[in-house]
Amino acid sequence: MQALRTLIQQLQAHRPLHIDSPAEQPRRAAVCAIFRCRSTQQQPIPSNAQPPTSIKDFLDQPWVNESEPELLFIQRATRATDRWSGHVAFPGGKNEAEETDEQTAERETLEEIGLDLNSSAFLPVGTLDAREITNMKGELMMILVPHVYIQVVPETPPLTIQESEVAVVQWVPLRFFLSPSPYPDSPLRKSFMIGNVSFPAIELPTDNENHHLQLWGLTLGMTRELIELTDTPGSDGRPIWQQFVTMARGYPRFSHKDMNVLIRFFMYIQPPKRKQDRERVYMTSLRRAIYVAVLWRIIVGGVVVGGLTSKLLRLKKYI
Repeated sequence: MQALRTLIQQLQAHRPLHIDSPAEQPRRAAVCAIFRCRSTQQQPIPSNAQPPTSIKDFLDQPWVNESEPELLFIQRATRATDRWSGHVAFPGGKNEAEETDEQTAERETLEEIGLDLNSSAFLPVGTLDAREITNMKGELMMILVPHVYIQVVPETPPLTIQESEVAVVQWVPLRFFLSPSPYPDSPLRKSFMIGNVSFPAIELPTDNENHHLQLWGLTLGMTRELIELTDTPGSDGRPIWQQFVTMARGYPRFSHKDMNVLIRFFMYIQPPKRKQDRERVYMTSLRRAIYVAVLWRIIVGGVVVGGLTSKLLRLKKYI
């Protein structure tokens, strides 16, 4: 429970990075990371009490001290038209006209899973840094803003899942991300023109053995930022989140070793100056590595083809 308290304190003191949308690409999106404290007490908790109106009052309740903090994830429904299809994510989506980022996060959460974050059952905790989402060409697709809320009542309000958008809702114990033991290696593998790529990923615990929730990509990065805020040392003096955060900070690995070398080279000559620049610098280095690798393959291919052609022409003279 102390880990959640520290996370909340750090997030409330955090001054999040704000990024304005440029005129040429006004699209924005927002997501919600939602925490709850699941009671582990045997005796029933009075349900007629008014929900606390401050996070401090909520955390001061005796039953909260004995509770199990959990974080909500969803798995998006599989849809051919959705580039996030099947991904493990936080509830959220794209802005509508005249909405603030917070309003977008609240509306999308209500639409997707039926939780009303404006009700007395929830309180806002804070906001993580905004981030630019770009495509492989480096073109800005949208600005993404992650918001954090906490449930301040013992019982979670009934969920109403929009099945066209959401396939699974899963609460994951916060302690899962604070294990001192190494996490099983379960990278997500995808095939591209430049070879196979292994992305850092982790299998989340589920209530249903038929559900396989692989956390990776943007949501893994946002989860890592939340877990880093727990900042609780283990028995050896190192942060108890070290195993998870080290795994989540990893870069994708390419089956062609020259790609890995080129990416590291470009990141070395132009390292990120701020933590927020890490992903942008990586994507820039990746694009440069792809250009060099493709050009190198074209040159080598041309040399090989030219050599074979020359040999064939020489052989023709003797036929």
